[in-house]
Amino acid sequence: MRLRRVSQQWMAAVVLAAGLLFLLSTARAQTTITYFDEPLAPYGYWVEDPYYGRVWRPRDASEDWRPYTYGRWVYTSEYGWIWVSEEPWGWVVYHYGRWVWSNRYGWVWVAGDDWAPAWVEWCYGGGYVGWAPMPPDPYWQGAYYYGSYECTSPAYYSRAVFVSQAYFASARISAYVVTPSQNAVAARATVNVTNYSRVGAGILNRSIDVAKLQVATGVTIRPVRVVHANGPIAPGVASPTLQELRIFRPLVTRPSLQSARPPLNLDPPGSTFDSSRTLDAGALPPLDRTNLGDNSPPSLGGVSSPALSNPIGGSLGGLRGRLGR
Repeated sequence: MRLRRVSQQWMAAVVLAAGLLFLLSTARAQTTITYFDEPLAPYGYWVEDPYYGRVWRPRDASEDWRPYTYGRWVYTSEYGWIWVSEEPWGWVVYHYGRWVWSNRYGWVWVAGDDWAPAWVEWCYGGGYVGWAPMPPDPYWQGAYYYGSYECTSPAYYSRAVFVSQAYFASARISAYVVTPSQNAVAARATVNVTNYSRVGAGILNRSIDVAKLQVATGVTIRPVRVVHANGPIAPGVASPTLQELRIFRPLVTRPSLQSARPPLNLDPPGSTFDSSRTLDAGALPPLDRTNLGDNSPPSLGGVSSPALSNPIGGSLGGLRGRLGR
């Protein structure tokens, strides 16, 4: 009888602990999601996905739109390869959270609170460079992440963007992307070269070897200096002769469970900003247009992207460990 009572108490404790963990994880997800609600509100809407929960969709993107397509890759000393978007909401959704393919909604964004130069996995070889959104639950080996996809698997190439290595450093990558129906061919000789590392409070993306790329293409790639901005950067095509890259990297602070919404902390690690400054998400500062040079940004009222073939459907749910085998 005593053994049964102990067993029942033990089971009750397990159930209680599981319930608490669920509540805490739910609360964490909600604080992360609602943090970016107002900055993203003009450009899309939130929907409830049966697998991923509350996710964001861009409003005026075409049906065959893909993430990490409209912009360019810029190599920097501080963070390695950074994705610089032409889309007005790019400062959020390409540097925080993950993009996943939803069977119900297509491409959707799962919110996150960790900034990175980009959240993609890389494949390189045979004259091509490819990148595809990283799974929402990537497995880090200590301070490093080396990828989880096989490049030649449909799970990867159906969601990837490929370009010839000769055009990888172009100022507007969308002009050179491989037709998605040819992605399997482009991926045939590539291998996963994903290489991210956590250094202090930052994440470095060294996935594409600059020296190897320069030898293969004959194009000299000089690192661009990063300058931290006090507000979102105006979208547009960055100047081909970019000398410095201004980025907006707010630190997403996690509030107590009683707090309705966290402030935006504008002080990235190592910055010289006034550490007493915080900014509410509903009162963002004016757009910084420094990166654009002589290029004028598109209208901020919505985003319409050129037509591309639709990526193959299928759920990315539950991707852990090695994929595509």
